Amino acid sequence: MNVHILAIMGFKTKIDLDVFKPNLPSTLLKHPRFSSLLVDLAIYNVETADKFVEDYILNLSKTSIDKSMPLWDLHILNVNTSMAESVGIFRIHHSLGDGISLMSLFLASTALVLVKDSETPIKGPITSTSENNPRRKVFNEHGFESKNIEKGITGKKNNLPVKIRVRSILFINIRPSPGIQALADMMEKNTKAKWGNWLGFVILPLSIGLRDDPLDDIREAKAMCDRKRHSLEALCSSGVAGFVFKFFGIKPASSLFLRLFTSTTLAFPNVVGPLEEIGFYGHPLAYLAATTYGGQANELMVSMQSYMNKMSVVLSVDENTIPDPHQLCDDIIESLKFIKNSVVEKGLAK
Repeated sequence: MNVHILAIMGFKTKIDLDVFKPNLPSTLLKHPRFSSLLVDLAIYNVETADKFVEDYILNLSKTSIDKSMPLWDLHILNVNTSMAESVGIFRIHHSLGDGISLMSLFLASTALVLVKDSETPIKGPITSTSENNPRRKVFNEHGFESKNIEKGITGKKNNLPVKIRVRSILFINIRPSPGIQALADMMEKNTKAKWGNWLGFVILPLSIGLRDDPLDDIREAKAMCDRKRHSLEALCSSGVAGFVFKFFGIKPASSLFLRLFTSTTLAFPNVVGPLEEIGFYGHPLAYLAATTYGGQANELMVSMQSYMNKMSVVLSVDENTIPDPHQLCDDIIESLKFIKNSVVEKGLAK
């Protein structure tokens, strides 16, 4: 699986290259997985904003990192978007580490019963090249300030089909030491923090229906996630994948993962981010978003990334299946606002 991670960083100021570039050798490039000669940064200056960044990321997802070079690169877009004054795109091959590993670096500088989900508008036909199709990344962020929004799903006619199966792959950190750890601890030998790819996965059924209380969906999903996290499903899925790779080779292991992704409707990665404001070499961060491409056979990936009191939602979609990802992203944001408003109204949070 030729998977690449994209960390999309919005900055509150324009990026000063005379400050940014000289600091890389003394921070990021000291890490053994990222050590290399600093050749150049990809730098772009344009007047218009959001669409340019979105199209740039789309075109980036059509390419792979040259395997003869270090498996990461950094792109700096000094463009004034609706959410930031400039954007940095850090592309890393997934073989260098998983989200927990990379977040620690960033802060320092089951069910194998593979029945298929129902055919729905967000699950298109799978071909032999589906996992390599370019993905448009649509992202938005949502703060926790309270807003009044229009009520009401009660009373609407339910035209949803019966017996519909929609499931998500949920990635689980299987390290004995949970959460984001200090980079120095992760690089030590025999540590519980463990740098690298230490992920298992679980299959999460999604409830489809109209509820009078939107918090019922949250309670049901949380109960299901808690059961899955405390079960052996994630450890077993990781163990089975490792067993297949060790004894049968990379092609059967890749086929196993491909079948897993093509049998489900969406993937749902998420990583907890910094609670306090951070910056790169004097450039304060406005938002942080993350996603992946390559080896992604799902037509839809929904990534969540927290930063301070905000959460970024990133959709990675195959436009052949989901031609209007902006509408889907807006719908998700409105749903989150509706849930938040319900929590505030019930006095469960301020």
